[in-house]
Amino acid sequence: MLATKSLTAKLGVLLLTAYALADRFDDASSLLSRTASDVNDMLHGDRRAHLQAIAKALAAKDHLFVLGRGASYALALETALKIKEVSYIHAEGFASGDLKHGVIALIEHGTPCIALVPKDATESDVLAGALQVKARGATVIGISPVAHAAVRPSHPSRRPGRCDARRECGARAAPRLRARSFARTRSGHASQLGEERHGEVTQPAH
Repeated sequence: MLATKSLTAKLGVLLLTAYALADRFDDASSLLSRTASDVNDMLHGDRRAHLQAIAKALAAKDHLFVLGRGASYALALETALKIKEVSYIHAEGFASGDLKHGVIALIEHGTPCIALVPKDATESDVLAGALQVKARGATVIGISPVAHAAVRPSHPSRRPGRCDARRECGARAAPRLRARSFARTRSGHASQLGEERHGEVTQPAH
């Protein structure tokens, strides 16, 4: 059994402490209750089936990388650790801003990468990192409270290997971003990127 309860308990205590010091304890209590409800919703119905489909695809991989920045970098490290503990897949967490310092060389076609994209000051940096790994053919699973244009499906009529990254996400032009789709949750979005075959986008089952 994974010790995720240790991490979540620590985060909960830290949140309650910080809000209590700001005389907003009730707000923190409400946030924790809503978070628990959102997690419960993610584990039922169509969302559960979508998560199982992603897990099945990842189980066949030898390597997996998790991208984050700032506070999300710590979560990326913890996520990679939990994946190693439960699946015995080689998993590593990386700061999205450090990809060009050797890390990017580990990415090849089909390498799964999880991108943690919170709605904060690190959002654009993590998205930029996600674009870099996708340009090298990575299969990206994005987790964010909002949908991002950078991970929407590509137009099937475009020639494989090309894309207009400037139009899709405001970034510098890069090779075609591989196919992607979102599974909406109450608190966020989990997206699994499929693969392009014969110029068409394949979408995972929801």
